[in-house]
Amino acid sequence: MQNSGLLDLEPLPGKISGEFFFSDVQYGACQIMMSCRGTQHDLSMFFHEIGHVLQLNLMMDNPLYTYLRLPLDIREIASQAILYLSMKYWEDFYPDKNQLKVAIRHQFADDLIQLNKSLCLTQFQLELFRYPDWTLQQSEERFLQLWREYYPHYPEEYWSEFDPALWLREITVIDYPFYSIHTTLSLFAVWEFHKAFIKNPDAAVPRLHQFLIHAAEYDTAKLYETLGVKFDHTESHLKKCLDYVKRFL
Repeated sequence: MQNSGLLDLEPLPGKISGEFFFSDVQYGACQIMMSCRGTQHDLSMFFHEIGHVLQLNLMMDNPLYTYLRLPLDIREIASQAILYLSMKYWEDFYPDKNQLKVAIRHQFADDLIQLNKSLCLTQFQLELFRYPDWTLQQSEERFLQLWREYYPHYPEEYWSEFDPALWLREITVIDYPFYSIHTTLSLFAVWEFHKAFIKNPDAAVPRLHQFLIHAAEYDTAKLYETLGVKFDHTESHLKKCLDYVKRFL
């Protein structure tokens, strides 16, 4: 990708922040665009986007590629699995072992926070559909109320500066309804995959490869099986996944 000019990573004057990728079916290639400044966020999001690109590159030979729409959790499993797999090589970025442990702990903690955010946004979206006549003020009041419920540990001074119109800047609320809940479901599959990868990388990596190859062919349950994780969202199974995450915090 670097040799083909498909990585646009340098921060430039007037270039917006953030990270995303896009695919060009005509040329059979994907491009990643970011404004990297050497942060931990840049590192993790680069590998996240690489996961999306790998999945699409392996699908582009499919004659029906233009018409394929993958389930959102399958897309996010691909991206986050590559991110978590990359942790094994973060020592190149963090030669100090203590800093490496902090970076890995930060990744798990950040995803836990995102899990909370995803659940909060999902509940809020459900209520927006349930009460379409809400005024902007009613929407903001309910959003603030939900946010406080999902983040009870935040100090009181945080809420004095909280913007209740924040939900309007969440593109997934408007353009991809319920995207957040799929992100949440993907994390549990990724954590289970990471556990398997740590235990036996030689077995886990080929499974991930097959998962990426067959993403557009198998149903969701079979894709989970291909990856070597359970298609199980019961409370007991989710608790096992969270207990695994606790080891890194």
